[in-house]
This record gives sequence, C-alpha cells and structure tokens, in this order.
Amino acid sequence: MGIPGGAGDGGMTRRWSGWRRLIRAVGVVAALTLLPVLFEPGAAHAAGAEAEAKQLAAASNCKPGKIEVMRQIPGGNGEIVYKVTCTDYPEMFVLVQCRQRLCALLR
Repeated sequence: MGIPGGAGDGGMTRRWSGWRRLIRAVGVVAALTLLPVLFEPGAAHAAGAEAEAKQLAAASNCKPGKIEVMRQIPGGNGEIVYKVTCTDYPEMFVLVQCRQRLCALLR
C-alpha cells in the first residue's frame, strides 16, 4: 500500500500532473490572448496623437474645437485621421493624419 502520493502510489501523482498540465495550458492560452491587447502600440499613442492634432490645427490658424476620428487603421504602422472643427468658423475644419506621434496637416 504505502503513503498516498508517495513513491509507491503512481495513480495519485498521475492525477495531479494532469491537473497541473491543464492549469498550465489555461495560463498559456490566457497569456497569449491578453498580450496583444495589453501591448497594442496604437492605443498608447492615441491620446498623444489627439493632442498633437490640436496643436497642429492651432498652428494652422484654426482654434481647435471638436475632434472626431475619421479613419483609424490599427497595427504596427497604424494611422489615425482626425477631423478638427474650428471654433471661430463652425463650417471650417482641418484634417490631421497621425502615424505614431508624427502628425501632418492634410487639409
């Protein structure tokens, strides 16, 4: 007979090793699922790009008001195009394209 879980009881250790494999597999799947979400490069730069778009609009004689996202392309080389409405002239707006933290005036 022997001690449960000891050297003489092979069934108990096999049962525990199955659970360990299952827990390890669940952990690996969870990590692979969450890593791209946590380290999304576009998410980190979105708030900074919006501030850059406001500064670029102000430098173009447009007092920035409402900012809308016109187009967003995710990924490593992703880009965001903002529509910045001018507060002085509500019908006037500028389009600003941002890639990472570099922004350029489109119109």
